[in-house]
Amino acid sequence: MKNFTLSFDDVNELSSFTDTTVVDSPQTLIQLFCAAPDKAKIRKIQQYFAKNYPNSVFIGTTTDGIIDGKNVYNNTKSTVTFTVFEKVTLKTVLLKNEDYNNNSFYTGEALAKALCESNTKVIISFADGIHTNGEEFVNGIYSFAPDITLSGGLAADNGILDTTYVFDKNRIVSSGAVGVSLSGESLSATTKYTFDWMPLGRKLRVTKAIKNRVYEIEGMSAVDTYGKYFGYELANKLPQVGIEFPLIFEKDGVSV
Repeated sequence: MKNFTLSFDDVNELSSFTDTTVVDSPQTLIQLFCAAPDKAKIRKIQQYFAKNYPNSVFIGTTTDGIIDGKNVYNNTKSTVTFTVFEKVTLKTVLLKNEDYNNNSFYTGEALAKALCESNTKVIISFADGIHTNGEEFVNGIYSFAPDITLSGGLAADNGILDTTYVFDKNRIVSSGAVGVSLSGESLSATTKYTFDWMPLGRKLRVTKAIKNRVYEIEGMSAVDTYGKYFGYELANKLPQVGIEFPLIFEKDGVSV
């Protein structure tokens, strides 16, 4: 396997990328992370890859920022990653939530059914960040493929929380998911994560929740709980600042 990453401001910069080791083939996976939720810009990038890498597998998502080595870009550069495999079969699919009753569990289940073969080891998937319930989506995938190694995440739009996009080489959706499966008998996959959040303050009890949506904590609304412990200057900026001050709970002995 070979991996190459390129950060760029606009599609014109892509034409200067001439690394001959990135071959156009069904075993080349291209992942695009767009800095801005701009459909016109995404279309131009899609057209570039459809023309120059017609045989490669292509998936992408809008983001909340780009990390490239030691550099962090917000709403400026986009990043594309080329992964060239030797003995891995790639298969991709893009689904709309509306085709599955706007139910994130069913969308995740359908994505796994469409992608998984007998020797599939990995699924990489991106779902929109506004309409898809990430936890239910993952549960749907694991309901069909409980032993799969899953990577990916929810799309973002630089904290605007209005419209996010996921896409393949030809289509763009604002409510749905895109995914690619990696299959092969010789493929070995491992995952790691870093939590790095430190719990602050005393433990609180959630007193009202529906699935993974929290409504009340210790009898107060979630917003009022943030206001009490962090101040309403911060609470009034929810949900944008929620990712910077997340709720932490314990599941199977692991802080989540």
